Amino acid sequence: MMKKHYLLYAAILSVVQFFILFGTEDVARAQNNALPFVAMVFNPAEAGTAGVSISEFGASCSSPTFPVMNEKTGNVATGWMSITSGDHRTSYFSAYAGMKIKEKFGVSITSVYGLCEPYEAFNSGGYSLGTFRPHQMIAGAGFSYRPVKFLSAGIRLKYAGEKLSDDANYGAFVSDIAITSEVPLKNGISIRASVGVYSLGTKIKASDGSSYSLPTSAKAEICYLQEFASVHRIQAAGSAEMFFSRQFAASAGLSYTWNSMLTVRCGYHYGGKTVVPSYVSAGIGVKFFGVSLDAAYIFGSEILRNSLGLSLGYAF
Repeated sequence: MMKKHYLLYAAILSVVQFFILFGTEDVARAQNNALPFVAMVFNPAEAGTAGVSISEFGASCSSPTFPVMNEKTGNVATGWMSITSGDHRTSYFSAYAGMKIKEKFGVSITSVYGLCEPYEAFNSGGYSLGTFRPHQMIAGAGFSYRPVKFLSAGIRLKYAGEKLSDDANYGAFVSDIAITSEVPLKNGISIRASVGVYSLGTKIKASDGSSYSLPTSAKAEICYLQEFASVHRIQAAGSAEMFFSRQFAASAGLSYTWNSMLTVRCGYHYGGKTVVPSYVSAGIGVKFFGVSLDAAYIFGSEILRNSLGLSLGYAF
């Protein structure tokens, strides 16, 4: 059995290497990405560990493989994230529902709606046209399949759009593809690993004819879990992400759960020159009778300073 696990991880590493090489051959090497918000984290539980999504198999907007790997049959959640970008703040409202079917299949639906700060618009003559409030949206559905107990594969198809003004409306169909594995070891220890390609889609054409690529990336994650006396649980996770525009990002997160009721989280994200800047995060979660309340705070960044998120979920 262990030999099969080693072969699995060797295959995962090969997939990661392939996607990284494929990404670094992107001749466009776009300096600016269209629809950059598709690369952001909207789940406060994940934001608390700096976006390392594999730490949480619950109501995740990140990987399409998680519903079938979740120990619960289903999850529903709604959330709010107030994200600062420079001097501007955007409020994101999200909703998620995922369900496992006969231990082999998983389905999920996701929606995100973002409201940016309003601005005053002017015509070519300098006359005011009133105020306009840009908005963003994501809506999609995912499907996952679990051929064996320790492995799942999934895909999510979604539409992402952004309206910057009355005559500037952009959108694209986007897909996420991932493989996730969880292998239980001895003494309450488990190892999770995941690889995938995220935000894969067509280019966006601006009104002047210029083309901009989506923030497509190849991402690998790994997580170490250990339970002590069925009361204490520690998770240490990390991720490495290579964008097809030859930009690199990485995250590390740590969480501690007491009695399956109280969770504290922290993390650091290195963004470099990617669409998501570097930041430090902290979070807390409370779960009782299947109802969960999670909060996250992002700081330590000149761009993403004082960002906050809250979510309410139910697992059954």
